[in-house]
Amino acid sequence: MRGFQHLPLTWLAALGLLCAGCATTAPSGVTDAAGRSVSEALVINLAAGTATTARWTAETVDCSDQDVLCLAIPNRMALAFPRSCGALIGATRVSTRVGDLIEVAPAPHLAPPSGGYVVSAFPNVLLLYNINVGLTEARVVRHPPSDPDFDPNDHSERYFIRTSTGEGIFKCS
Repeated sequence: MRGFQHLPLTWLAALGLLCAGCATTAPSGVTDAAGRSVSEALVINLAAGTATTARWTAETVDCSDQDVLCLAIPNRMALAFPRSCGALIGATRVSTRVGDLIEVAPAPHLAPPSGGYVVSAFPNVLLLYNINVGLTEARVVRHPPSDPDFDPNDHSERYFIRTSTGEGIFKCS
């Protein structure tokens, strides 16, 4: 795993400052009184640089480059997807500034590149992508895809992703 190791020092410093200033560390597993996974909206405000749920708000860091749209939520997750859908034709991973975006659960019935992905820096966060919308969900799964017990439906947190304007995010072209 490469994680944040290949980011320039200024990026790492920015991520560190954002993390140091917020008391929003990732919960170790959030369930309701019946032990069920928590599901809630994750609203991305691109103009304000924030990610907000009913339980937390965090600063975001734009980690996009010429090939990949990317938004890091320090200590929680990274949302990333290629700008061009063609980048995933014949490939199962794409390099980003926060680690590799790896396809782990293709959904050919929805048309490629729809499916499930993880960013190597956050292997327990499954990102669901729909070609017609963009990134639709982030699930904090109990076992990463490299674990034999990986199950995309076994998660402790489930976030329905949308922007503050109600749009989808990171729809490739």
